[in-house]
Amino acid sequence: MFNGTVSYDLIAWNNSEPVNGRYNFSNIAFNISSGGSNTLLVVVNVSSSAIGGLTFNASIEGAADVVTTGVTSGSTIAETVATPRSDSSTLVSLIAIGTSRAPATAIVNKTNITLISFNVSALGEQMNISGINITINGTVNVSAIASVGIYNSTLPDAGVFNGTVSYDLIAWNNSEPVGGGGNTLRYNFSNLGKFNVSVGSNTLLVVVNLSGNAAGGATFNASIEGAADMVTTGGVSGLDITETLATQRSSSTTIFGNLSVTATDSLASWTRLGSTNVTVLILNFTATGEQMNVSEIILTRNGTVTCANIIEVKLYSTDRPDIANFNGSQTPLVTNLTPSANRYNFSNINLSVPAGATGKIVLVVVNVSGTNTGAGGSTFNFSVESASDIVSSGNTSYQSIAETLTGSIRSNTSTLVGINVTATALAPSIMSANQTATAMLNISVTSSGESMNITSFNFTLTGNATTGNISDVRLYRDDAAPLGAFTDADTYLVTRGTFNEADIQLNLSVINYNLSVPTSATRFFVTFNISGGARTWATVGVQLTPSGIAAVGNASGLAISVTGNSVASTNSTIQSEANLIFGTVTSNYPWITNKTTLVNTTNISIPITNGGAATATLTSVLITFLSEANANNASSNFTVVRADTVASIAGGVTTTLNFTVNATTGAQLVGRVNASVMLRYNDSNSAAAVTAGPVETNTSGLFGVDGTSPTISIVNPVLSGNVSGNQVDVNFTLNDTGSGVNRSAIAISINSVARNATCNSSGLNFTCNFTLFSSDSLFVFGSITARITNITDNATNSASTAEINFTLNNNDGVANLTRPIVGADPYALGWNTIQMPTQTMMEQQGRNASNTGDFNFTSLMASLGTSWTHMYYNTNGTSTGWVLATRTDFAGSTLKYLNNTNANPYWINMTSRGMVFKI
Repeated sequence: MFNGTVSYDLIAWNNSEPVNGRYNFSNIAFNISSGGSNTLLVVVNVSSSAIGGLTFNASIEGAADVVTTGVTSGSTIAETVATPRSDSSTLVSLIAIGTSRAPATAIVNKTNITLISFNVSALGEQMNISGINITINGTVNVSAIASVGIYNSTLPDAGVFNGTVSYDLIAWNNSEPVGGGGNTLRYNFSNLGKFNVSVGSNTLLVVVNLSGNAAGGATFNASIEGAADMVTTGGVSGLDITETLATQRSSSTTIFGNLSVTATDSLASWTRLGSTNVTVLILNFTATGEQMNVSEIILTRNGTVTCANIIEVKLYSTDRPDIANFNGSQTPLVTNLTPSANRYNFSNINLSVPAGATGKIVLVVVNVSGTNTGAGGSTFNFSVESASDIVSSGNTSYQSIAETLTGSIRSNTSTLVGINVTATALAPSIMSANQTATAMLNISVTSSGESMNITSFNFTLTGNATTGNISDVRLYRDDAAPLGAFTDADTYLVTRGTFNEADIQLNLSVINYNLSVPTSATRFFVTFNISGGARTWATVGVQLTPSGIAAVGNASGLAISVTGNSVASTNSTIQSEANLIFGTVTSNYPWITNKTTLVNTTNISIPITNGGAATATLTSVLITFLSEANANNASSNFTVVRADTVASIAGGVTTTLNFTVNATTGAQLVGRVNASVMLRYNDSNSAAAVTAGPVETNTSGLFGVDGTSPTISIVNPVLSGNVSGNQVDVNFTLNDTGSGVNRSAIAISINSVARNATCNSSGLNFTCNFTLFSSDSLFVFGSITARITNITDNATNSASTAEINFTLNNNDGVANLTRPIVGADPYALGWNTIQMPTQTMMEQQGRNASNTGDFNFTSLMASLGTSWTHMYYNTNGTSTGWVLATRTDFAGSTLKYLNNTNANPYWINMTSRGMVFKI
C-alpha cells in the first residue's frame, strides 16, 4: 500500500475529469524491465465533499484499458489482465458543524452556560469519539472557569442544555486546563467511552460553569479549534477519522458580577400604634465578581393598613452583618412618605455593594401613626416582589444586573395594636368640703388589634389646692345605664387615698385584677372625695395624659403606648358645705289661748345662719311642739302655716323662717310648749340630700297655751265693813292655774281714783296690798269703794272686776290744816310752806306762762320732785275754792295757770308733813 515514502514513484495524478467514471492517464512513463515486475498502485483521494456512505471500487476493466508497447519491438502489446477489479469500499466521515449558543453576558457563579453546540454527523459508519480538546478563549483566567462540561443529545433541536434527561453527560473536566497562548485555556477530555456517534447525527454541547472568582468585565468563548482537537475512530473500519469541522468557535460572552439579595424578617407579629423605627426587613446585599451599584429599591406594602397608618418608610445601611434591628448607628439612605399603589420607590440611593462576603446590609424601617382612628387590627408586611424591583449595575462591566433573590424577600405579617383614650370632663364648677364620689372625668378606652390588660392609671392633680384637700381618688368602670352618667351602680375598681405630690397612681394590681379591655370601648370614671377641712375657694381638677395609662397586650405581651389626647377636667372651686346654724327661736306672744275671742295665734321666728360657703336649698322644714311639762308631742293642739318664702340660704347669709301657729279650739294643752325644728336641705355643690339635717330643740318654754281665766279674792277689808285709824290696808289675792296673772295690767281705784298696789308673787298667783294713808286726799271719813279691774293672765284671759265697799269711821286726830300764805309764819308748826318767788324771778326762770305774767303752775310743781303725792290749794279763799292737785296733774286743766295779780290769797294745804318745798 502506498505509504508516501520514496519507495513509491508517482506515475501521475489525474489531470482531467473522469468520463463516465473513467480516469484516463495518458503519456505516462511506466516502464517495466524485461523479465522483471513492477507494482502499480491505484490511489485515490476522497474529496471532503464526498458523501459518506457511498461505495466505490477501482478496476482496469480489460486489456483495452491498458496501452502497452514493447521497448525493443515497438509492438503494441495485448495485456493479460487477471482480477482487474478491487473490492468495493464505502466512504466514511465525521462532520461537526458548530452553532454559537453563548449569551452575550453571564453572571459570576452562573452554571450550565451553553456556549456552543456541534451537530456531529457520522457518515458511512458509527464513529467513536474518544477525545476532545475544548478551548476557552478570551480575557478570563483559570480561576474564572469553575468547570467545563460536554453533553450529548440525540434530539434534533437540542441546542441549549436544559438539565433534563434528554442530555447525556459525557464528562466534566477532571484536570486543570492547559494554557495556550495568552488567556487561552485548553481542557482535555480523553477516554470518552460514552460518546459514540451512530450513523446519523448527534448534538455535542459545550457547557461552562463560572466560579465566584470570575472578574466582571472579562470575556470568553469556547471552541474546538481543529480536527486535531478531536480523536475519532470508525466504529467498524477502525479507521482514524479526520473530522470535518465548521463554525467551531462560539461568540464571545462577557462576564459580569452577581448581586445576591437575601432577607431576614425582623417584624414582630404585633406592632404598637405610634411605634417609631420599627425594623421590618434586613436586606443582605452580597456582590460577587465586581462591585455593584444599587440605584433603586422598590418595596411593596401588603396587608390591610393604609398610607395613614404607615406614615414613613426609611432605608438605613450598614456594613455590619450582625445588626438585628435599627439602633440609630446605621447610615440613613432615604425616606419615602408617599407610596404609589402601596409601592415605595427609593430611587437615586447610590448604594455601593463591594464584592466579597461582607457586602452591604440595608434595614427597612417604618414609623407607625399613633393617631389614626380605627387602625388597630390592620395588618401589614413589606416585600421585594421580584428582581425587577431592584435596579443595580456592575461597577466594572457596566452591565445592568438581574439580581439573585434568595428565598422570600418578604417580612412577617404584623398586626397593629394599641389603645386610644378619650375623655369627657365632668367636674362641676363648685364642690363642697366633704363632698364624696364626684365624677371628674369620664374616660373612654378603646383597644384595637387585641385585648389589653390595663395595669394602672396615673392622673395629675390640677388647680391650686393641696393634696390635703383631696381625701380620696377612686376609679370606677362605667357599666351601669345610662353610660356616661356616674351612678352608685357603676363598678368600683380601686382607690388611692395618698398621693405623691400632684401625682395619683391607681394600680389595678392582682389584689383587684388586670382589667382586660375588649376591642370595643370601655369607659371609666375618676371621682374625688373632698376632705372636710378643704380650703375654701381652692381650685382642684384632674388631668389624664395617654402616657398615664399603663397597658400590656393580652396576646402580644407588648407594653402598649396609649394614644389619644391629654384631657383635663375643669378646675372646681371648693366651697365649705352648707352649714345651717339655728339662732334663738322666738315667739311674738309668750302665751296664747284656744279661745277665739282672745289671742290664739302667735308667730314663731327661727333665725338660720348658713355658716358654710355653699347654698343650702331647703327641702323640708318640720316643726314639732313638745309639752314642757312632760316632753310629749303636743303638735296636735296646733295648726302651723309657713309665713315666709325662704327656699334657699346662700353661704354666709342669715335669714329667718317664720310660721304662724294657731291653737285649735279643742286644745287640751295647758302650759308652755317647746319647739323641735328639723331642717333638710340639698347642698348646692354636692347636690346630696341631707337626710338628717340640723335640729334645734327649744327648751326654754317657747310659748304657752291657757284657756282658763284668773280669779280674784279681796281679803281685807271685809265687804261693807268698818275700818278706822290713820291708814287702811286693802289686801287681795290673784290666782291663775294656767299662764299666771299678768300683774302689770291690774288697775286699783279708791273712790274711782286710781291707786297703785304692791303685789308679791307666789308661783302663778299674786298677793297684793294697797295702803290708804290719812295723808291721802282720799282718806275721808265715810263710804269708800275699792275697785280692782283689768285682772288678766298672761294668755289674756280676764276675770270680772272685783269691788268692795267699806266705811272709814274715824280720823285718828289727823286734820287738814289750811292757812293763807300771805302774812303767815312760813315755819309754823304743822305747816308746810311753798315760798312763792317774785314775778321777776319767775320770769327769769322761764316759768311765766305768757306775757300776761301768769305762772305755769305745772312747771312750778314739777320742781318739788317726787316726795309728795297730793296737794290742795285754794283759788278764792272760800270753801268752794279748794282744788286737788296730784303729782301727775298738778293743777288740773282749769288751774294750770295761776294769775299772779295777788288780788286773791292763795291757800295751799300740803298733805306731806315735815317737808319744806322751795321753788
